[in-house]
Amino acid sequence: MGIAGGEWGNGWSQADGRARMLRAWFDRRRFGPTPELRDAHAREHPELWRRQRREQAVLALAVVHASRDQGLAVDDVMLDDITEACRRISPDEYHEHTRKVARRGGISWGQDDRDPADVPDAVAALLDAAAEGLCGGTRRSLGYAIRALRADPKGFGHPHHGGWAIGVRTAQWTLGVARKTISDGRWAISHTDREAARSTGLCQDPVYDYPAHPGPGDPAHPSWLQRAHRLTSLGATLRSLAETLPRDPQGFDGHLASVFNAFIGVCAELDLTVEELDRLWAVADGHLGIGPWEQEHVPQAVLEQTTGAEKALEGLAHFLRGSVIDSPGTH
Repeated sequence: MGIAGGEWGNGWSQADGRARMLRAWFDRRRFGPTPELRDAHAREHPELWRRQRREQAVLALAVVHASRDQGLAVDDVMLDDITEACRRISPDEYHEHTRKVARRGGISWGQDDRDPADVPDAVAALLDAAAEGLCGGTRRSLGYAIRALRADPKGFGHPHHGGWAIGVRTAQWTLGVARKTISDGRWAISHTDREAARSTGLCQDPVYDYPAHPGPGDPAHPSWLQRAHRLTSLGATLRSLAETLPRDPQGFDGHLASVFNAFIGVCAELDLTVEELDRLWAVADGHLGIGPWEQEHVPQAVLEQTTGAEKALEGLAHFLRGSVIDSPGTH
């Protein structure tokens, strides 16, 4: 039975999802940053689209093979090992696998006149681009590349919006609107608003106490994991507070809840990466130390995303102190 037929279960699903993300990133580099440009290219070159879908299917197959051969989880496999696994795929396996993927997806690929020997080179080009563009040219794992791709500020955080940088700008814009509604009298700060602002914890010195490795957190030099955990915890706090704040007469979120909701997304962008790396750190060999370990597992793009989120939250803290907690009058 082929892998696409179900033999590898969840491993195949994860490998297929990773291959789809890398394919989308690679196409964006080659054909343009917008979906419209990429769709136009696909319409003009339908045979190229079909070939790319085959390459994506073969990439996923190579990921599962490498995972099996190395005895590793999908995300722990090195990119160059995936390339080697791809080169070991026989022509018969190539044709059988791509036919099964086409049947499962309802895809009409037409006549497959491509020499299977060409496919490893095409997949290798994609992986080489990922190693250079996402991993800085160093030997890294598939998971590392995916984390870097997720932290792309312009569009690969999630498929439905323009990346984490757009979320930060939207949150900053929301603060500007909030300041205007206060200054023109549309938002009269209430006692409830003040209590909610204080409850965020943003107006106190930050605490970096989880995870402890090996001793208490150092506020002056917190690790990335400590910084990221603080952000995801703040996001959860903001969500909880936003749900308890009163709504306006029409049933919509009130002013402060709207502000909180804008910043929840900024923090939540890191949730999946924090969950992955927290799990990996929990089983890591402790002798390496958190600093070297993070260098191996946390891409530069994730560090930049984290710094961007922290600066955005500093802006929220400044707003809460100056415009909400210390504002004159109550009602």
